Amino acid sequence: MLSAKENSLNNFFRKKLIELHYKKQSIHLGSSLSCLDIISIALLELNIPHKDFILSKGHASTALYVCLQEAGIISNKLLNSYCENGTLLTAHPISDSGLVEFGTGSLGHGISLAAGKCKARKLLDNNAPVFCLISDGEMNEGSVYEGINFAVQHQLNNLFIIIDNNGLQGLGNGSDIMGDLAQTFSSRKDLNYIEIDGHKEVDIKNALQIESVYPTLINAKTVKGKGVQFAENNNDWHYEKLTKEQYKNALSQL
Repeated sequence: MLSAKENSLNNFFRKKLIELHYKKQSIHLGSSLSCLDIISIALLELNIPHKDFILSKGHASTALYVCLQEAGIISNKLLNSYCENGTLLTAHPISDSGLVEFGTGSLGHGISLAAGKCKARKLLDNNAPVFCLISDGEMNEGSVYEGINFAVQHQLNNLFIIIDNNGLQGLGNGSDIMGDLAQTFSSRKDLNYIEIDGHKEVDIKNALQIESVYPTLINAKTVKGKGVQFAENNNDWHYEKLTKEQYKNALSQL
């Protein structure tokens, strides 16, 4: 059960995100609502540097953008240019924006990028952490396992991988397509594997600050479309756009 404070804060960001999706008629609403709590806590409460937080599931860019605006890193004017011609706030984050070091959204690459950054820091005797948020559907990509195995081999205990595990992906239930792949890492002895409630503040904070001699892999159990009843656990909202009636309905729930 979330506290009243948590609900109030979560709803504040959800309203901003829903408004942006409605105004720009953007898709991937369910995916962005799924990971919004993780991103907002990481960037705004734990003050993780935004360039040390790699959003590998780039289709959830609006969750990142509303948090960067709240942090004062981007202006409201820039946020409102999202998805317009010539904008720096594209549907998937791009490095040209200056907001991220790596363009993402072509799934499967974020962990390798994060691991490379961690390794470079280790070579410079710098153990500052790097965080990478991936989707559970992204676990279907073989490059995810290459990145994890590289991190294990090189003992990158400054790497934090967060799986936004909402059980759904573009074309259906993950369990029907490739199974619950996040669970396959639970028995590995060379990873610091943790399961958390991906919408609970205390769980997220503890997991992102834990110390280990191993790379940390956080299996964050989330709800696609979190906070909007008609979108929760409804995979239509991977691609659907909000109508005016749905927009009003969504806001009325928050």
